[in-house]
Amino acid sequence: MVAAFVRRWAAMRRSAAAAGVVAALTVARTASAHGPVPSVPPDPLNLALDRVARRSLKLTRDCGQKTTIPAGASVTYAIVLTNTGNSEDEYTFSTVPAGWTFTFSPTRPRLSFGNGGNSTQVSVTIAAPADALVDHPDLTITARPAADTSVSASVIVQIGILARRSVSLTLSTATPTFDGRFLNYTLTISNRGNLKESLALVIPNLSELAARGWVARFAPPTGGDRLPEIRNFSVDGNATRTVTIVFESTGGGGGAAATVKAFAEDLQALESTVQFRLDLPVLGA
Repeated sequence: MVAAFVRRWAAMRRSAAAAGVVAALTVARTASAHGPVPSVPPDPLNLALDRVARRSLKLTRDCGQKTTIPAGASVTYAIVLTNTGNSEDEYTFSTVPAGWTFTFSPTRPRLSFGNGGNSTQVSVTIAAPADALVDHPDLTITARPAADTSVSASVIVQIGILARRSVSLTLSTATPTFDGRFLNYTLTISNRGNLKESLALVIPNLSELAARGWVARFAPPTGGDRLPEIRNFSVDGNATRTVTIVFESTGGGGGAAATVKAFAEDLQALESTVQFRLDLPVLGA
């Protein structure tokens, strides 16, 4: 009986080989003469494997992209977003600093993973604020998977801002103070440009004032002795500072006029001048 089974099995192998089929048959011979010989091979072992999502990404730019624009203008750049993880993801963008406007296209790109479809170019239009400074903070773009915002990649884009220079010197609206000897006025220096200025403050008519009985000096903002002029007085872009000018009476009265001038240390043509009469306030009884 066993011999007949072997002959049939050999015939089946020859038939399968002739048809171009590889038969994987396993005959298990029992150690007992009473046990049957199995006619069907056992089922293969199936293992259920769960994939663990690994999210990562890369954000890059063309290092040659750097455009200089006026404050308030805009420029469009291209950045490249790549999904380096093992899961399809949708991405969102965030930006700094505040005040700058970033517009992305596409707004929320979706990328596959692997070697195909895992990278895309994103267009970003950046608008500078009207008061953007020449020395502004880094412009940083950050991308994150919508499914896990703890994962991120960032890139810094470069934009230059054209310099705009303007200074203004005005007399403060504060009432001057007079103690019988010293008459104090407050001046306001405004930097209406978009870069820091180093200014000089001078009193062109010092001699005329002295002839009328007044010694004019500036009170340094950092303290110390009063000075006939102040040099390297720094004012940030889009900012203002104040300074006190002190007139010491040596017998002078009202009616004298003072002239004060502020100009850039590196460009004297960038200047502003203010003139005002010395008015003595009424002293209290």
